[in-house]
Amino acid sequence: MGTLIGYDYREIDYSGYRGIDRDIWPTSDSYLGNSIELKKRDTNGLNLYDKPFVLPNKNETSLVCFYAKSTSMEQIVTTFGVNTGDSAQEKPPEGFAFIGYDVVDLYVQETFLMHVDLKGHELNASGLLDSRNDADALASNINDEFIYDVLGVWVFEGHK
Repeated sequence: MGTLIGYDYREIDYSGYRGIDRDIWPTSDSYLGNSIELKKRDTNGLNLYDKPFVLPNKNETSLVCFYAKSTSMEQIVTTFGVNTGDSAQEKPPEGFAFIGYDVVDLYVQETFLMHVDLKGHELNASGLLDSRNDADALASNINDEFIYDVLGVWVFEGHK
């Protein structure tokens, strides 16, 4: 499965792509802005939270977590100094549902899936790939100067 790279809170009333790219699936800042607990939390080097926390408006936001290959995480830790407190966590906590794989440039958290012609690759209802093999093949065949990683995306079932 991979290694946990962090949690985030995204807009719940969103259809289409639901991966790590905040320019496409926005964070739910309008709901998080007044959260006292949020203001006490720091994000890791990828601007993700190391642990989930309770929000006052939990019905208005999606709690999501992302997993990357362990080797990708090692590169990210070296580059960004990500807090690895929960990085040994290899599967999501109970209550999370898998929604697909994203192919991303982790350094800028930009998805590849929404910016190119995906001939031969079919996206699911969340705008992600269902097959890890398909995602790995796509990531390894990108003819680009950037390095693309495959992320598993999980959403808390009460927040779909």
